[in-house]
Amino acid sequence: MIDEIKAKLDSLAAANDEIEKLRAYASDSRAAIMATIQPELDELMASVKVEIDAMESHYNSQVAEWLEMAEKLEVEIKADVVANGASVKASHLHAVYSKGRVTWDGKKLDGMMSLIPQLMDARKEGDPSVTIRKV
Repeated sequence: MIDEIKAKLDSLAAANDEIEKLRAYASDSRAAIMATIQPELDELMASVKVEIDAMESHYNSQVAEWLEMAEKLEVEIKADVVANGASVKASHLHAVYSKGRVTWDGKKLDGMMSLIPQLMDARKEGDPSVTIRKV
C-alpha cells in the first residue's frame, strides 16, 4: 500500500512539474506572440485613432454650426419678443417676456413722489428681457 501511495506521489510531482513547464511555455509563447504582433497592433491602433479623430472632428464641426445657428436664433427670438411685448409659447420652448424692471434711487422714497413730482427724475427703468424655457 505504501509503495502505491509513493508511486502516486511521484506521479503527482511529475504532473505538477508538467503543469509548471506548460504554464511557463504558455507565458513565454504569449510574450513571443505579443512581441510579434505588437507592431501590427500599434499600427492598427494608430489608424483607428486617426479614424476616431476624423469622426470627432466631423461631429464637432457640425455641433459648432448648430450652436452658431442656435445662438443667432435665440438673439432674433429675444428681439422679436421684446418688439412684440408679450411671451410666445411654441411646442417645445416658451419665450417669456418680462417688462423692464423699475428701480428707485435709495435716497428717495416712493411715497414722496406724489408730494414732490421732481422725484420722478430718480426713477430708473431697465430694458425688457426675454428668457427661453423648455415647455
